[in-house]
Amino acid sequence: MVALTERIAPLADVVCLVHEFINLLEQKNAALVSSWLERARECASGEMQWLARSLTGEQAALEAAVSLPWSNGPVEGVVNKIKLIKRQMYGRAALVTLRSRILTGFGSLHQS
Repeated sequence: MVALTERIAPLADVVCLVHEFINLLEQKNAALVSSWLERARECASGEMQWLARSLTGEQAALEAAVSLPWSNGPVEGVVNKIKLIKRQMYGRAALVTLRSRILTGFGSLHQS
């Protein structure tokens, strides 16, 4: 990795910004978001500039995601499981069978 970052200058900036972003998420400090976005917009990498511009439009949501304790992870897990079951059963069963399999598959979620 060191050899790559020495040869490609923008890559070193990108690696640094990625590590800073990870630290920002771990620290859960929304105050660091705006300064990180500013540094990302000034990065030599066009991709990082694009990411920063995209996130700037959603800065309030990013700050909330960093600072608030809530997560939609469990919901995404359920959606992922439903899509998996749907793909496995595609063209093989009626909607009633799919519904039954989904509802019985989530029985363990309701018992905890």
